[in-house]
Amino acid sequence: MAASILISFILRTIDGLASHPQHPSLSSSSDQFPCQEIEKLKTKLRHMQNSVKASENEIGDASVKLWLAELQHLAYATEDTVAVWESYQESQVGSANKRKRVEDGPYVKVPISDCLSQKLEEIERRLDEMETEWTAICLTKYNGTKLFDDSMQQLSGFQIDKSFICGREYDKMKVIQMLLSFDYGKSDVCVVPILGMAGIGKTTLAQLVYNDSMICMHFTAKGWVYISQTSDLLMILKAIIESVTGMPCLFSEMIAVQQTLEEVVKGKRLLLMLDDVWNEEERLWERLKSNLKSAEMTTILVTTQSEQVAKIMQTIPAYRVGLLSHTDCWSLFSRYAFEGQDMNEHPNLVEIGKKTVMKCRGLPLAARTVGGLLRFETDEERWKNVLETDMLDLIRENM
Repeated sequence: MAASILISFILRTIDGLASHPQHPSLSSSSDQFPCQEIEKLKTKLRHMQNSVKASENEIGDASVKLWLAELQHLAYATEDTVAVWESYQESQVGSANKRKRVEDGPYVKVPISDCLSQKLEEIERRLDEMETEWTAICLTKYNGTKLFDDSMQQLSGFQIDKSFICGREYDKMKVIQMLLSFDYGKSDVCVVPILGMAGIGKTTLAQLVYNDSMICMHFTAKGWVYISQTSDLLMILKAIIESVTGMPCLFSEMIAVQQTLEEVVKGKRLLLMLDDVWNEEERLWERLKSNLKSAEMTTILVTTQSEQVAKIMQTIPAYRVGLLSHTDCWSLFSRYAFEGQDMNEHPNLVEIGKKTVMKCRGLPLAARTVGGLLRFETDEERWKNVLETDMLDLIRENM
């Protein structure tokens, strides 16, 4: 089901909830239907619908399928909320009728629970998260990071400019701790997924870990491979050989490639980084691990948006990457927007910029992209235009 259709369904369900007649017996302030919350929710849904309609036909990768599945769950949640309200009214009317005084005195009702309000708040929270995720998916698309060819020459790689990274030091140390404290007595391979939405910085975090001095000292061989949705084991094994050795692998037969990889990793403490994994074929990953048995120890770091991929591959629970704090998001944005400039010379732009960062919602890719759009721009009207423009419209106009 298309995203815009699902959102329309949710809107109709919410409209049905708002228009459901309230029985006269539910007249106290504690029983009143939360109209303001409903209108706020409907406004957000309409905004998301407009954003999705403008982009959904242009984007069709696995991250969208994952997002649509979550949207379907949100649709179910709205139906449950309607059911809760209807059930509550029925139960309260029944209780009131049983307690009605013979002389037609006032109803004595059971106090309303805050269940409905809690459900609406949860729907709103999930809606905010999904809007951020949709922005991230679109940013990823328009930045071209999903465009790749069959030779696997991706933009993914282990090189990193640390001067343009903010707020990931704690995450880096936690992942390093997970890698270095693994008990290889229980398993010959350690697999740690880094899990999170598009654009949140999974690959950036993996780059920080991969290049850390403690990691470089601990492991005697390292390889970085961009995976995406490939299921070609031969291609993956060749890519590992080329990344670890820095030399092309000229073999095309599986046996020759396997023998070469066995010699390359033999006796080594191997760190293998698999970036942007989507393939949920468990047998593929078991076969991959079986080709690394000659290593003294093997640690595999995986970045993925898929909960299912993480569950299939992990030997220890995945590390979930969170959004940046507002402070870190501002630091990242300002490094791009004010590169080579003194912010103190542009106080008006700083004020507008801090409001703009709120729209980024802690998403690193959004902060980098919008900051980059404003780099070397000193026209205050241009900054105000960016602030007042919808995030996705802004991306489409400038990509």
